[in-house]
Amino acid sequence: MRYALVLLLAVLSGAQELPESPRPQARIDYSEHLTWKQTFKSKRLWLSEGVMAGSMAFDIKSTLDGQDRCPWLVEKNQFWGVGPRPTPWQLTRRDVAVFGIVSGVNLLASKYLSPWVTFGPAAGFSARHIQGGVEWMNCR
Repeated sequence: MRYALVLLLAVLSGAQELPESPRPQARIDYSEHLTWKQTFKSKRLWLSEGVMAGSMAFDIKSTLDGQDRCPWLVEKNQFWGVGPRPTPWQLTRRDVAVFGIVSGVNLLASKYLSPWVTFGPAAGFSARHIQGGVEWMNCR
C-alpha cells in the first residue's frame, strides 16, 4: 500500500507543468580567431612574455655570478654553442634565440587558439630557468 501511494504521488507530480529550467550561460567562443590588433593588446600574452624574459635574465645573471663563486659547477643546458663554462655572450645568444622561438609560438597560439594557451610554454620555460638560477645561487 505504501509503495502504491508513492507511485501515485510520483505520477501526479509528473503531470504538473514544471517551471522552465535555467539556461546555461554562454561560453566564450574561441572558434573565431582574434585579430592581430586584439592579439597584440592581449594582457595574457604580454604577462607570459614578461615572466619568461625575467626568468631568463635571472638565470643568465645567476649563472655568471655563480661561475665565480662555484668553480665546480657546470652549465646543464649545453646546446647551441654553450659549453660547460659559458661566456655572457654565449648565454645571451642562446636565450634570445629560445625566447624568440617560444614567443613566436605564443603569439601564433594566442591568435589562432585560445589566449590561455600562452601560459603553458611560458610557465614551463620560466620554471626551468628559475630553478637553474636558484641552483647557481645556492652552489648546488
